[in-house]
Amino acid sequence: MRPLLVATVATVLSLGSIASAETILGTYEVKYEVSSNNCPNEFLKFARGDLKIAMKGALVAVDIERIPMMTGQPTKTGKITAKSKLGRTAVAGMEGVFQVAGRVQNGLLSLVFTGEYQTQGHPLCTQSWSISGTRKDDEPVKPAPKSVPKKT
Repeated sequence: MRPLLVATVATVLSLGSIASAETILGTYEVKYEVSSNNCPNEFLKFARGDLKIAMKGALVAVDIERIPMMTGQPTKTGKITAKSKLGRTAVAGMEGVFQVAGRVQNGLLSLVFTGEYQTQGHPLCTQSWSISGTRKDDEPVKPAPKSVPKKT
């Protein structure tokens, strides 16, 4: 009886964290502001764009254009923490790890986004941005115009 109870509680807790993660899921229209940069030049520049948060299996996936997919554990509180694996960047011979941390509250996204660059396994420099935006999915849907029946 006890193993069944433990398995049931674990399943309910797991489903609860996935369900609560769904409140952060969606596409956000965001702007990027450089917070810090100790690189010899600005390797990545961002203007406005879209940021997508979705479930990838049991993980939360954060997708920023031109950046490797970042994944992390879902939370119950609207907080987001996700990290990419070490991979190639747009700059030849340079690899990077990217991560985001922050929250979504009432459809407003607020994240700190960091890129840590390295060459041949040696740290090179770090760039970070503040990301803020609103959920595009929450835009009010305009009702369809009422059709007026034709008089014959």
